[in-house]
Amino acid sequence: MKKIMFNDRYGLTQAVIEGRKTMTRRLEFDDKLQKIIADSDSYYYDDGYLVFATQGVDIHHVKTRYKIGELIAIAESYFYVRNIVVGQEYNDRLCKAYRIEHTDDVVKLAGWSNKEFVRADLMPYRIRITGIKCERLQDISDEDCMKEGVLGDVEYDKYEVYSLFGNSDDGFDTPREAFASLIDKISSCGTWAHNPWVVVYEFELVK
Repeated sequence: MKKIMFNDRYGLTQAVIEGRKTMTRRLEFDDKLQKIIADSDSYYYDDGYLVFATQGVDIHHVKTRYKIGELIAIAESYFYVRNIVVGQEYNDRLCKAYRIEHTDDVVKLAGWSNKEFVRADLMPYRIRITGIKCERLQDISDEDCMKEGVLGDVEYDKYEVYSLFGNSDDGFDTPREAFASLIDKISSCGTWAHNPWVVVYEFELVK
């Protein structure tokens, strides 16, 4: 089983677990592929591949990181899972999985504080990929911005990034403005303006 990571600083992992984020855009194309995709005029998805075509002729196959129907583990640190989700008994599971003799030694695991190094089979939450498409980053619709974790304030008709800690902005006028701010923070400043081709994964939470 594969795993997927969402940004914790801006609360996106929690948004997925709460069912409020059901879509993610990933930068999976290098500069060479960006040009090939830009030169194509259509594409279709075929069992784990995005197939790009020009005038009806396939010109390139790109394997996607995930496939439609695939079950993916949501990566969280072992510390978080033990203390927030499962409880002390999680130590025993970690000891068995890593063949650790003393439960106190689980804190020495690389995945204890860094979710990049956790094992997918030891994660408590899963998502299932339900759709895959390819588009320019700025082609995102208002509806998809909300699926990406943007929240709307009905009373004041403003939008904000989910748990955007330290955000001094009173709110954004449109979902796109809020999402643009988010993507520049979790990727790098200028990503939105660069407007790259991205893979869009839609998913559902599996409990």
